[in-house]
Amino acid sequence: MTNKTDLEDFTNELSIDFEKEILPKLNELTSIENCLKFYEKFNFWGSVLQI
Repeated sequence: MTNKTDLEDFTNELSIDFEKEILPKLNELTSIENCLKFYEKFNFWGSVLQI
């Protein structure tokens, strides 16, 4: 962000990202198996969670 960033637009876009993308995915993580499946694609977290 810079001093030229439209903060209202930024806030709206961030809100949409959370509401439409991030929060629905997190809501699906209702069990250990769901978490392991979701995070296995991330090298660090996938291997750390399986330990």
